[in-house]
Amino acid sequence: MSDYTAFAEVVERLPARIGTEHVALKAFGVRDSESPFIDPVLTTFEAMTQPSVTFISARGATGKSTMAEELSRRLQAPLWSLNEDKAVSGDALAARLGAYLNVVDPLLEAPRHVPVLIIDALDEARMRVTGVSWDEFVDSLAQFAAAGIHLVLMGRQRTVEDVWYSLSEQVATISWYEISHFTPEQQSAYVDLRALGDNASSARNEAYSRAKEVVLQALNGATHTSLNETFAGYAPVLDAVAKLLRPGENYQNVANKFQGSAAGGSRLDVLRNILDTLLRREQVKVVPLARQLGLDQNSIYTPAEQLSWLAAQLLGSKSPKLDWCPKDKRDEYVDRIQEFLFDHPFRDGDKWASPVFSSFVAFQRRDVANPEALAHAASASGLLFEFAAAECHDSPLIVDEQQFAALNASLLAGQWADLTTNVSIRVDSWNPGQTAETVKALLTLSQSDSSETQLVAEVLLSSPGTLELVSPLTSIDVDFGGRVVVSTRTASIDIGPDVYIHADSVELEGVSMHLSNDTGASDLAGPAVEVEVHSGFQSSARLIGNVTAQNFTIVAPASLNLTYPWVQFRTEPDEDTSVNSPDDRARRFLNKLMSLARKHGHIGQRAVYIKKLQGRQGLEPDDFKRAIQVLVTLGVAEIRNDMLFISGDWDEHRYDGKGRAGMTSYEDKKEYWRPVLNSISEALH
Repeated sequence: MSDYTAFAEVVERLPARIGTEHVALKAFGVRDSESPFIDPVLTTFEAMTQPSVTFISARGATGKSTMAEELSRRLQAPLWSLNEDKAVSGDALAARLGAYLNVVDPLLEAPRHVPVLIIDALDEARMRVTGVSWDEFVDSLAQFAAAGIHLVLMGRQRTVEDVWYSLSEQVATISWYEISHFTPEQQSAYVDLRALGDNASSARNEAYSRAKEVVLQALNGATHTSLNETFAGYAPVLDAVAKLLRPGENYQNVANKFQGSAAGGSRLDVLRNILDTLLRREQVKVVPLARQLGLDQNSIYTPAEQLSWLAAQLLGSKSPKLDWCPKDKRDEYVDRIQEFLFDHPFRDGDKWASPVFSSFVAFQRRDVANPEALAHAASASGLLFEFAAAECHDSPLIVDEQQFAALNASLLAGQWADLTTNVSIRVDSWNPGQTAETVKALLTLSQSDSSETQLVAEVLLSSPGTLELVSPLTSIDVDFGGRVVVSTRTASIDIGPDVYIHADSVELEGVSMHLSNDTGASDLAGPAVEVEVHSGFQSSARLIGNVTAQNFTIVAPASLNLTYPWVQFRTEPDEDTSVNSPDDRARRFLNKLMSLARKHGHIGQRAVYIKKLQGRQGLEPDDFKRAIQVLVTLGVAEIRNDMLFISGDWDEHRYDGKGRAGMTSYEDKKEYWRPVLNSISEALH
């Protein structure tokens, strides 16, 4: 059960307010606009009495920046918006505070005048700069926190977790909250605000309230999983509901359409029904135009055509061909339809009205969208992944490498600390000497209560034998018998934690490479990033930060030369276990289990994806199943969906699967694990 905290309580736990404004800067200052704000529910991970730093994490499109402005207003504390300020470096914070306070030594003077400072958009800043600049920036945060400024740092879960890891060694006390969702009462208030605006109290009527209640009930009750609670209370989903309930619509028709629509359906079924209703409603609006032009009202401005127009104007694709429209009327139709397009509920002027609409259109028109626009839409929220998983649950989704990169970006954008993501990439029926033209990818989003969303994708390689992956990469397991190239759309390759790439050769293409740390692992876990190659390893990227062989490893044969600094991370491949005894194979199986198990989410039981363990431990499929069954029978582990969870009593006796000096070894825990090893060995005979 998650520990939830009201937003008002978090505000009360922050330092005392101040009321003095200083030199106004473009992206640095107190926000005083009293925009309507609906308090969301926050999940509490760590709540210290007097913390030096407070983290607030969030998945994409949760209203994090709006919350940052509300915090600034309520606390009368300056907000530094990094999405508006492009200068992020080791001296950037000192420069902003110095200019804001008009002082020469901000490290000395600032704590007296700025007891609390809110910094938003850590993710945007990290993507813009090199690894060197980012590390220097994080170090500067630690300096000002130590000097006495309470920092409120806001970003997506993965970036916050990495910064938390860096600061935890330098800052004594840290609190961590996460924007979770809106409760049913908050959902209702949010929809009122978005649909009716400031006049919500006077504009609500019985028909509106009934329609709203029916639609929200459909979303909240579509299927009985904890993912529904966070889905129905997700701001972009509620944006779609608000568009459905705009003033002037037939609320009785809405209530009739969604009454009981959740029966037998999923949360995505209800959302897609909302989006389809909006599109068909727009088509009805152009019936008078169809009559004026003498066009078939069933053919004009169909939902499919609307998606194509939106993709052309906001995703960089070509305009629809309009083959249905007579040529002599086509120019006039194109000209007349623009006013309807500009006022489309999916858009707000020259941008999308909400990530729910951009994700839906991007998925439906992924084959024609500009790759950069597709990537941008995907990284805004987890909804592109959700739409793909819902539509392709019966068969693999065929995508190219850029589309796969978008799916992976959306998967990461949908992650929050109570969730675990995992991507597994393999080649079906690959044989030595074969040049692969496709790979199969399994993308998984799972919650600690075993709720799970999966997508199987068949990825078409642009160059046979070469798999191109785009940073950021995390929780990904790749086994490819060719060349793997890791590139980035930004200056720095962002990789880790929980990354394993096994290939003939690996190339890293970027200015720098930043290794994200694994807060879900213990000292006994294997490296956060492991690259295993047979014939080559190359990198144009400069390695940033204090990276050790404990968290980054290159497994390479002795015959392969590695250049500096990569040679210091080299380790020899494991011995071939195909001819070893059952005892040896059982021991290797247990060693891999010890190394790969991570905490499931920020807190929780330690677990590993079964497919990941299978691909890393060397047993044949039938033997692997037998070994897993032994663990389950003995109570060492349990299976939930596609994950193997280590039971709590056994987790206390974990050892270092790598056999590193100074770590708890198998010999130290032999009395506990020897009976298990014997049982696995017997099953492998």
